[in-house]
Formats: sequence, structure tokens, C-alpha cells
Amino acid sequence: MGALAGLAALNCFLADVQGGLGPFLATWLAQGAQWDPARIGLVMTISGLVGLMCNAPAGALVDRSVRPRFWVAASVVATVAGTLALLPARSVAAVLGGQLAAAVGRAVTAPAIMAPTLAIVGKQPFPAQQAHNQAWNHAGNVAAAGSDLDAALDRTSLRMTVGLGGMIAVAVAILAAIIKF
Repeated sequence: MGALAGLAALNCFLADVQGGLGPFLATWLAQGAQWDPARIGLVMTISGLVGLMCNAPAGALVDRSVRPRFWVAASVVATVAGTLALLPARSVAAVLGGQLAAAVGRAVTAPAIMAPTLAIVGKQPFPAQQAHNQAWNHAGNVAAAGSDLDAALDRTSLRMTVGLGGMIAVAVAILAAIIKF
């Protein structure tokens, strides 16, 4: 697989991993765990702020690294581990822990993708390639939305959808390992 094709596949598959439970978390906590809106808002606000505070340090970490492929895989592992930790979680501490792990993983993802993109195409064509990366990411979001819709229509398929996300995460890790740059 060529480097540009690998980047396209990586960005497409990453879309599903990055989302985690995403917008469905509040509904899932309210219905599945019987949480009130204040508790849901507290956990989502804290994890959102922590993720925001991790963006700049994550970028600096990846920029200084000589192993950007490692950070792609590490970001996916953190995001998936945090998301999977939510399935049995019912306490604020457990849900917050899962959300924090996923938030840190998502903070590392963008710079971890930009580093190999820049290494593969160089400075001049980088903006155009970043646009291609985002187009593939959005295509992956459309595909992920289809699986999320399935989960919304059939409550028993949520675990299957999360399991599919785990398999996609493995594909992302493999792609990160084989892309040459």
C-alpha cells in the first residue's frame, strides 16, 4: 500500500475511533445508567476541558517525537480503552476515568496524523493533503453514522457497534505500522 493510500485509509478508519460514544453518551447515561442531567453535564464538561487542555501538550509531544506512528497507535488505544471502559461503568469516577482516557487519546490523534502527513508530502503540498485527509475522515464519519443509526434503532446492537469500533481500531494500528514515511 502506498503512503497516500495508507493515509486515506487511516483517516477513514480513524473517524469511527475518534467518535467513541460521542453524542450518544448523554442518552446512554440517562437511559442505561439512570443518570440525571447535572451528573451527565459534569462528567462531559470535565472531560471536554481536560481534552482541550491536552491539545497543545499533545502537539508538542508528537512534534518532538521521532516515532509518530507510535502516537497514532497510542491515541487509538487510549480512545478505545476509554470508550470500552464506559460499557460496564455506572459510577461518576468510572465514567469520568473512561472519558478522560478517551479525551487524551483524541487530543493526540490530530497531531499524530499531521506528523506523518507532513513527512510524506512535505511543506508545500501539506494543506492540500490535509484537505484530502479530512475528506476521508468525513467519509469514515458517514460510514460510522450508519453503524450508530443501527445501534440507535436496536438497543442490543450497541455492544456490537462498540465491538466493531474495536476491530476498526486494530485496523488503524496495523495501518499506522505499515505506512512508509
